[in-house]
Amino acid sequence: MASSGARGGRYAWQLVAVLAFAATAAVAVVVARPRVPAVAAGGTACTAAGLHAKVGLAAPAGTAIPRTVYYRLALTNVSDRTCVLDGYPGVEALTGARPVGSPAALDTSVRPVAVTLTPGATAYTLLRYTTTQSFRPAMCRQVTASDLRISPPHGASGMLVQWQNPACSRPGPSFLSVQAIQPRMGEYGSPRP
Repeated sequence: MASSGARGGRYAWQLVAVLAFAATAAVAVVVARPRVPAVAAGGTACTAAGLHAKVGLAAPAGTAIPRTVYYRLALTNVSDRTCVLDGYPGVEALTGARPVGSPAALDTSVRPVAVTLTPGATAYTLLRYTTTQSFRPAMCRQVTASDLRISPPHGASGMLVQWQNPACSRPGPSFLSVQAIQPRMGEYGSPRP
C-alpha cells in the first residue's frame, strides 16, 4: 500500500513537471512569433487618390555610381484619414500615356516595414535610375520618358510625376529600381528604418 502511494506521488510529480514544461514551451512559441503591428493588420491601405507623390534628387553630385542617379520619392498623405503603406511602390516610366520599358525592379537592400501615415505625414523610398548609356543601343532602344507613374503598394491606380529622362523602350533592361517604403530618409536620401 505504501509503495503504491509512493508510486502515485512520483507519477503526480512527473505529471506536474510535464505540464510545466508544456506551459513553458507554449509561452516560448508565443514570444518567438514575430510581432505584427496592430495598425498594419487592421489599418487601411493608402490609395493613390489619398496620396501626393514628389520626386527629387537624393544624392549630392559625386556620390552616385557613374551612370547612376538616385532620386528621393516622397509619398504624402493628403487625405483626411490615417492609412498604411507597406512594401514597394510600383514605378514605371511613361511616354505620353504609354508605359515604356520594364517597370522598376525591386531593390531589396532595405527591409519592408509598415508605415502609418496620419493626414499630412510623409513616407519615403529611394529610386535608382541607371542611364541608358549603360545598355547596348539595340537592347535598350532609347526614348525620352515624360512622366513616372507611381502606385502605392498593392494599388491598381497611380499618380503621375513629371520626369524628363532618357528611358529604355524595350522590356528587359532594368533602368529603374525602387526600395521598400520607409518612415524617414537617411544620409544622402537613402531610406532608413
